[in-house]
Amino acid sequence: MGRSFSLVLLAVFAVGWLTYHLWPRAQWLPEEWSDPPSETTEEPSPEPLDWAPFPYRRGVSLPPGALVVDIQGEVHRPGVYVLPPGSRWADAIEAAGGITEKGERAALNQALPLRDGDRIWVPAQGEGNPPPGAGASGKVNLNRASEAELQTLPHIGPVRAARIVAEREAKGPFKSLEDFARRVSGIGPKILEELRPLVEVP
Repeated sequence: MGRSFSLVLLAVFAVGWLTYHLWPRAQWLPEEWSDPPSETTEEPSPEPLDWAPFPYRRGVSLPPGALVVDIQGEVHRPGVYVLPPGSRWADAIEAAGGITEKGERAALNQALPLRDGDRIWVPAQGEGNPPPGAGASGKVNLNRASEAELQTLPHIGPVRAARIVAEREAKGPFKSLEDFARRVSGIGPKILEELRPLVEVP
């Protein structure tokens, strides 16, 4: 009996010794002693723009950083458009329906970044230069633009365009934008600031 008990005790001791020394130690470590998970710092990816270009309308609230540009000439839907920040000329032309078959693509650098108030003129093949109402910068020249060209500007409808032409024919060309605002009724400070990047008065 004593011999059997000794053998059993020895076997239990051997199993305990083997378990302690050979069992993976990671299973015996308390949770707070375990190696902390490696932390990888990832730079947040830029959030995609959540709005598409749309035609400019008076009184419509504009998203932050919006670019208001005027696209004229050989495009399918000429007009004033609102585009997201970071847009380029190609985006503005696409918003206007793209260049027509008569348009001169080679005359434009569509990779140029857009600026608020830009005016893009897409010339016809062989035309080369902006129309008479546009200056070298592509802005509308208030002293040379026709009524139709004036109406491409925000806040300038048929009545106000006719008033501008009549004023300059009666009293001579406008000397400055301030002179223009003073002589043409209805052009207040707010409208003048919207027109400033779109027009010029040499």
